[in-house]
Amino acid sequence: MHTTAKTFARTLAIATLAAASLTAHAGKPANPGKGHGVGHGGSNVTLGACQLTDLSVAATACAGYVGGNDSAGELAALVGGTSWQGLSLASLTAYKDSNIGSGSTVAVFDAARTTLDESRGTLSFLQHIGGPFIITLKGGNEVAAYLMGPGVTAGTVINFDIPDVQSAGLSHATVWAAASDIAAPVPEPETYALMLVGLAAVGFVARRRA
Repeated sequence: MHTTAKTFARTLAIATLAAASLTAHAGKPANPGKGHGVGHGGSNVTLGACQLTDLSVAATACAGYVGGNDSAGELAALVGGTSWQGLSLASLTAYKDSNIGSGSTVAVFDAARTTLDESRGTLSFLQHIGGPFIITLKGGNEVAAYLMGPGVTAGTVINFDIPDVQSAGLSHATVWAAASDIAAPVPEPETYALMLVGLAAVGFVARRRA
C-alpha cells in the first residue's frame, strides 16, 4: 500500500504540472504572423499601407498594399471601381518594366536605367506620357497602385524605397496609361541641327563619289 500511495502521489504531481503548463499556454494569444492569409501563395508578408511619398515624385492617390496581383480585374478591385479620380481604367494599357506579357510592344521604361532591387528601385521613362497614369508595384504576394499626376516627360526618373518589401522582394512594376498619351520624345532643336549637318555630310560624300 505504501508503494502504491507513492506511485499515486507521483502520478498526481505530474498531472498537476501538465495541467498548469496547458493553462499557461492557453492564456497566451496565438502569434498572428505578418501575413493577411489571403491565399495567394508565396511569402505571406504584410507590407503595410502605401504612402503618397513612397515615390520620389509624389502620387496624388494610392491604394494598397493588399493581397493580389496587378491584372486589370484586380486593379479595379484595388482602387475600388472602374475609374480612379476620373481616370477610366478601361482606357488604360499595361506597360511592364520588362515589357513581358504587357500586351504592348511599346517600351515605356528605359530598360538600361530601370532597376528593381529587394526593397527599392528606379523607374526611368523612355517615353512621354501626356496624361494621368497609374504605377503598380508588386512585392511578394501584395500589390499597391499609385495614381500619378498630369504625365511625365521622357527621361524622368522616379525612385522608390519601401523597406517592408525587403523580405518579400519586388516582382515587377507596371505603368497603366492610355495608349494615346504615349509619345516618343521630340528631338530638341540642337538635335535637329546635328541631324541636318549629318544629312548634308552624307549628301556631300555621295556627290563626290558620283
